[in-house]
Amino acid sequence: MDIQKILWPSDRSQESDRSLGFALFIARKYDAEILGVHVTHKQSFLASLELFELNDEPVKEAFARSEKDLESYFSALESRLRKRKVRFSGKILKGEPADRILKTAKSERADLIVMGTRGHGLLDRMLIGSTTLEVLRKSGIPTLAFKEGEKSRKAIRHVLVPLDLNRRDDSALDYAMEFAGRVGARVTVVYVLRMAGTVYAMPTVLKSMLAGSSREMVKRLEEAQFRHRSAVTDPEHRLADSKTKTKVIHGINTAVTISDFASAKKIDLIVINKHSTKGIARKLLGNVTEKVIQISHCSVLTVRP
Repeated sequence: MDIQKILWPSDRSQESDRSLGFALFIARKYDAEILGVHVTHKQSFLASLELFELNDEPVKEAFARSEKDLESYFSALESRLRKRKVRFSGKILKGEPADRILKTAKSERADLIVMGTRGHGLLDRMLIGSTTLEVLRKSGIPTLAFKEGEKSRKAIRHVLVPLDLNRRDDSALDYAMEFAGRVGARVTVVYVLRMAGTVYAMPTVLKSMLAGSSREMVKRLEEAQFRHRSAVTDPEHRLADSKTKTKVIHGINTAVTISDFASAKKIDLIVINKHSTKGIARKLLGNVTEKVIQISHCSVLTVRP
């Protein structure tokens, strides 16, 4: 795994500007370049300017002013980041935002997408923004959903990887270990033992379930450690075995249990697969992953299985 190009979709919001800080942090660690994109969508543009009753000429003029402002914005960013020894370029695109972001990520061969999680409508502010959600669902490359409440990212010290013992896919774990080795973080791998409340009344059964899950977790981590040692030849970027550990946690709701654990342990980043366990929904993001992104206090990086 290597990150050479980061795609950063910008909508000029405060959250979008803050997500650039996360992209910058990663770019420095990997010596990667950042491609900023802003997608102008006519319907959204008209709604934001309330130009429904105006004719085409004022709309065209408004579009032109907006594009000129965006060009100046990206140009200023390029100059500012050049002084910080980070390569940056900006593109102004037209069309449906999620579609243009996904196509640009593919055509530019981006290795990572970093974007905010909020939308602009009343409902979107309660959930994941519609554009972000569609990108997360359809992206073929790792995508980082930045959380609005985070401060400027100066370090990532602790990465959390929720693992599904019912699946043999450990792509999120492999990705997280390489990433943690590069940024100097430690990794905690968790499995959520999802149970009905009645199980708590049977301590012997609970203890047996926890012990069995713990053994399987240790086995999966040891396999991942072997793959990591084989793949990462540079000792400086290799994650030490001592900086990884496993933990079986339990609760009634998987996503809430993961989020609560991340908050209690002051996790900086959650790395998670984006599959679902339900039929055709596997083509989408996955119920648990989507809920974790929604309620987690920290940013979440999704990896395609």
